[in-house]
Amino acid sequence: MVPCPLLEDVTVPLATAALRLVVAAAVALLVAAPAGAAPPDGAERTLRWRALDVDARLDNQGTLHVVERHAMVFDGAWNGGERVFRVGSGQRLRLDRVVRVEPEGREVALAEGSLDEVDRWALSDGTRLRWRSRRPSEPPYREALLTYRLEYRLLGVLQEEGEGRFRLSHDFAFPDRPGPIESLRMRLELDPGWRSEQASPIEERLADLEPGRGAVLELPLEWSGAGGPPSHYLSREWVRALVAALALLAVAAAGALGWRQQGLGLFERAPAPVEVGPGWLAGGPPAPEVVGLAWHGRVGSPEVSAVLARMEREGKLSSRLVPGRGKGAPAQELELRLRASLGALRGHEHALARALFFDGEVTTASGLKAHYRRAGFDPAAVIRDGVETALQAAAPQGAAGTSRIAAVAGWLLLLGGPVATLMDDTGYDGSMAALSGWVAGLAGLALLATLAALGRHRPAAQVWTASLAVAVVTAGAAGVVQLARARGMAQAGQLTVLGAAAAWLGLALLLVLVAWPRGSRERIAFQRRVGALRAWLRARLQERPPRLEPAWEPLLIALGLGPEAERRLAVAGEPAGSAGSDRPSGTGPSSGGEPAWSGGGGRFFGGGASGSWSALAAVASPISSPASSSGGSSSSSSSSSSSSSSSGGGGGGGW
Repeated sequence: MVPCPLLEDVTVPLATAALRLVVAAAVALLVAAPAGAAPPDGAERTLRWRALDVDARLDNQGTLHVVERHAMVFDGAWNGGERVFRVGSGQRLRLDRVVRVEPEGREVALAEGSLDEVDRWALSDGTRLRWRSRRPSEPPYREALLTYRLEYRLLGVLQEEGEGRFRLSHDFAFPDRPGPIESLRMRLELDPGWRSEQASPIEERLADLEPGRGAVLELPLEWSGAGGPPSHYLSREWVRALVAALALLAVAAAGALGWRQQGLGLFERAPAPVEVGPGWLAGGPPAPEVVGLAWHGRVGSPEVSAVLARMEREGKLSSRLVPGRGKGAPAQELELRLRASLGALRGHEHALARALFFDGEVTTASGLKAHYRRAGFDPAAVIRDGVETALQAAAPQGAAGTSRIAAVAGWLLLLGGPVATLMDDTGYDGSMAALSGWVAGLAGLALLATLAALGRHRPAAQVWTASLAVAVVTAGAAGVVQLARARGMAQAGQLTVLGAAAAWLGLALLLVLVAWPRGSRERIAFQRRVGALRAWLRARLQERPPRLEPAWEPLLIALGLGPEAERRLAVAGEPAGSAGSDRPSGTGPSSGGEPAWSGGGGRFFGGGASGSWSALAAVASPISSPASSSGGSSSSSSSSSSSSSSSGGGGGGGW
């Protein structure tokens, strides 16, 4: 934009003149305002107490029953009165009644409800009480005397100082208020079970209490009634005993888990991958699908693919790629041809072949989808029982090793603890913290259970899960110790403390049971050896070029290395074994004298004459029926196993 000097010469003086006019007008309005004009409604309000009468009674259960009579003088546009209660640690407020007292003595009970209406009260945050005395449309008060009576109970007001000795520290006024209290009368009556140096009833009068000044009564008490102290108090000795029990539980849990892990050999050194390579294979390992079950912990598509790959290597079936048939079929799909008779097959091989070759000796992926489109088909479910039986024979699982009675007891304790806390009438402020801790503990239990379920078939994961459980139990015990040391815990209600202890005991028990190692020493040793075998095979895949033998193809598939093997071994146009018969040093004998892979393809890893990995996976994948596909995904890969300690005080005034 091109600057215009003429425009600037005109605009700047005009803006300056306008600003001067605005300032002059504001000054003129301030000067013209009358000095004695009354401010708008609500600009100045005063409130004072002509009298405050407090009658209190401490019952034999340690509950303080209080009746406050407020004679309040309102001046200005007040909506009504306000009383803010200070509820300390270990205390709870029970508001019983709010009553308006007419000058002639007639009483009008206020109802709880919306503060939009007169003679309604509301308690917010459990401590702030407000009641409405005037509608906004009505004239402001002019030295109006209004009298209200508040009736409430304070539970948990006593502080324990020893066996049978307590202290009442109660503020009969409320320092946080906008005006003075011209006359204060307080009276405390003790039930017969309490004994103090001052005779009951205790009375005191004060005058001209300025804002910020309270009226605190410090009164040592001794329990002299029949039986023990009030039932909802728990002595420090019992709290210490509970905390000691929890600490011992944490130590016992750690010892039990460690003993169980040691007995199963989980702390033993894992076999090095190089030690379990071809030598372990040549030693006659179980079928590849059994090895896959030990690794995955369930029978799924990899195990089905491993069965088919193994049966082809054994000459029981053959495969080739053919043009895809049917709507939505790929350009090429796998065709399987049964070479052995169904009568010659046994176990899960027979069950799988019978399901695949339903119409002769040839089957394809598109043919399977067309045949099972209504009923659905899960190849993994067909072979699951047979593969699990074979794994049990190779490495027995053993007993579960956990107690159902202990699990039921843990759940009852965990769920019953919060119920007891909520039923407690002492209102321990830590109850909300206890409930929050209960929710956090339940979430931690769910997380640990998920981790344990996912890693139950991995020995290393079992070690980490058990270690995490021990850490959580120990940290929880430390948290309970810290809570027990906090002020107010010793005066908490008996149900609150026992409920928190029960919930913690239940949670600790369930954590131990969830993390308890499953299986036998033989099964865990087998799983560790399978893990080492997989690491050895994966290391061979990482070499450039990969040096693997075709006989290991079913194992690669069963151990979930099929996609990676396809990426690394498939070279377009290069036939399997084109690298010759050289094998890497130390790899041991190959099956049937076949040459080693050095970048070429195997039967199902591209480049070969039979097919590809993706086509094989299509045959082994589940086929959903219309009902199951509309309601969710198939479950073919599901597992086969499963503040201040004084009371009173606070604030008051209007709003």
